[in-house]
Amino acid sequence: MKYSTFRKSERIILYALAFAVCFLLVLIFYRTFIEINEKGFEVFETFIEWMVYVFSMVILCGFLLSLANSFHEILEDKIVLRFGVFGFVHIKYSQIEEIGKFEEKNIPFLGMRFSDGVYYGYFGRKDLVRVKLKGEAEFYYLFLKKRKVNEIIFSVNKRDEFLEEIKKRQEKC
Repeated sequence: MKYSTFRKSERIILYALAFAVCFLLVLIFYRTFIEINEKGFEVFETFIEWMVYVFSMVILCGFLLSLANSFHEILEDKIVLRFGVFGFVHIKYSQIEEIGKFEEKNIPFLGMRFSDGVYYGYFGRKDLVRVKLKGEAEFYYLFLKKRKVNEIIFSVNKRDEFLEEIKKRQEKC
């Protein structure tokens, strides 16, 4: 089963942000094009600037859209936690020491970060889940770098349903 990382309203905000980034970069791109033509430069002389704008737009929007479309998947023998292009981890049910709701308010600011073997991957303080592992798992992130983690705190849509499904699967294994 697949569970989205974000609620529908949060995904809409990320889509709007991606659209705003694209719109802003297109305006900057257009303004630069007008300035180049007014100064009488040849388009091919500014090819690098054009590529920087296009590359920036693709990268920024790609990160935002991949995050908005990320999901966590519950399989027969493991859980796959995905955070867009920012990373993923596979956790076998036998590796899980404890899993449950995370209600603590004294946690680092929203976002994604590693801290002392703990991975924080959340963008809201609601629907947080904490997975404590018996050992270490390899968390792959940007460009397939990897880090060892022994605890993961993340957000998931439909948290109660997500936790119930995992507990059912753990009992079977």
